[in-house]
Formats: sequence, structure tokens, C-alpha cells
Amino acid sequence: MGAALAVLSHPVTLGLTGFALQAGNSCSLGLGQEELLHMMPNQRHFITRMADMDDKIEAERVLTKKYQETLKLAKNRMKDQMRKAGEMDKYMSSKPKKNVKVDEEYKISAAEAAEKNGVDNVNFVNFAFVGHTNNGKSSLINAIRGLSKDDKGAAKVDILECTPTIKFYTCPNGKMPNVRFYDVPGSGSMTHQAANYYGDKALCGFDCLVILVQQTLGEEEVKFAKAALDYNQKVVFVRSKCDIDFHLKDESGKTSISIPSPEQNELRKHDPRFCSIQIFFISAKSMRALIRAEPSDLIFEEAQFLEYLYQQSKKARGIYV
Repeated sequence: MGAALAVLSHPVTLGLTGFALQAGNSCSLGLGQEELLHMMPNQRHFITRMADMDDKIEAERVLTKKYQETLKLAKNRMKDQMRKAGEMDKYMSSKPKKNVKVDEEYKISAAEAAEKNGVDNVNFVNFAFVGHTNNGKSSLINAIRGLSKDDKGAAKVDILECTPTIKFYTCPNGKMPNVRFYDVPGSGSMTHQAANYYGDKALCGFDCLVILVQQTLGEEEVKFAKAALDYNQKVVFVRSKCDIDFHLKDESGKTSISIPSPEQNELRKHDPRFCSIQIFFISAKSMRALIRAEPSDLIFEEAQFLEYLYQQSKKARGIYV
């Protein structure tokens, strides 16, 4: 704009005001730069600068339009995210409107499972975290609750097996008061054999079964994933400890930029149905930062995982969106 004013205030421009106006009118009539140069051969510099300014103004107009469109999309996306967050918060903070929906042939088993584990499907939404010993179940549950391992009320975390019996945890400070996270004893340990893991722990009574896996699927994960699918139970794989893998270095000392995890071919080999199970990459550290609204140097799929749990619970209870 400053450049335009400078040109318009130029003595030559002012001295040729009438002709310049004619030139402007000529532009509006469709005359191009060559026609104007033919009409005013002595004003080549002026006409060229005016043409350049027209090009810049048009470019700025296009950029402004693109910016406005991008801003509009961003605003709509944020509004949609806020709407979903509000719906999820309302769902997780209220008494469930429906019980977990179970196929007729499994109703007795599901009821017995709920009673055996003390699972209250009427008043609470219940998620069970299962997997091999030391797969990070307790750490992830703490992180979802916004807690570190040393915080009051945190699930115990150490190298040895810390979960002798199935136990549920709730969020502190009244957050998500109607949600319970169950820390199920690690399978494949001396005290908990994997063979009858699913049946012994009566896992079919939960809204969703969260199976923690590492680089490959172990025998334990395969067995209770199959059992969950047999019961038509909602199930999801979680690849935990991603921050640790992300910082690992190979033999050459180069930091890894990929996270080893079960691939589709491996899943299909165990059971074709496994390919339909969603898998999320998560770090307990990043999850805790998300819940606490703190900055994090690494972000994986923590937010998507929480949204998925919410959606699976609604589907498990026959509440469809």
C-alpha cells in the first residue's frame, strides 16, 4: 500500500493525472500492459510498477482467501473437537444409560463375570487393562488418571509383579467419576498362568478390553484376544512404552525413528479377525502430560486412544453415534 501511495504521489503521476485516470479506465476496459505502453511510451517505468503492484495485490488477495479458508477449517475442526470432548466428558461423568450389551448365548457368562470381579455395569463404565507381566498396564492406568507412580493413590509400579488380584482405580479430584479402570494381574507369571487367563479373570464383563502388546504378539495376548472376539467383546491393542523405543539406538548409534510393533501379516497369521482390532501407539509419559494439560516433547496417539475407548463403550452398550 505504501508503494502504491508513493507512485501515485510521484510528480510525473500528478502531472499526468488526467492521462493516468484514462489509463486506469483503460485497464478497467480490458486494456493490458502492452496497450498502455503503446499509448504512453514515456511512462514505461510507471506502468510497469503499476502492473507489478496489481500482481502483488492479486497474490495477496489469493493468499488472504486461502488463509481465511484454512482458518475456517481450523475453527470448524476445533469446534468439532470441543463438541466431542464435551460429549465424552458428559458420558464419562454420568451414570450409564444402558448396560453392556451381550449376545444372548453369553449373557449368563457376562453376568457371572461382572459379579466375580465386582464390576458394576449399571453405575459405571469399566475398562480392563490386560497383558503380559511388565507390559506397562499399571503405568498407563496411572497416566490416564493424571498420576505418577509416586503420587497418592497410584497403582504400584516396579519390576516385579505388583498386581496379585484384579483391582479398579478411579480418577482423582472427581474427574470422570463414573469410570473405573481395572488393572488385571499380568499373565504368564508364576502366579497367573496364561492358559485359562481370560476365563479365570472373567474378562467378558467389561465395556472394552485393552490388551497391551510389545514388538510381537505373545501367546498370552493371542489367547485372550481370541477369547474376547469369541465373546464379541470390544477389544483394542495398545503398543505402550513408545517413548522408550523411540529413543533407542541401533548398533551404529543412530536413534531409532520407528517403533517395532505387530504387523498386519503377523496379526493375520494368528487370526484373520485380529486385523479388525485397532492398535494405538502410546507413551504413559505423554498420556500423563495430555491429562495434566502439560507440554510434552513427544506425542503419539494418546488422544485418539481415549476417544476410541469412549466410542467402544457406547457401542458395547448399544449407544450408537
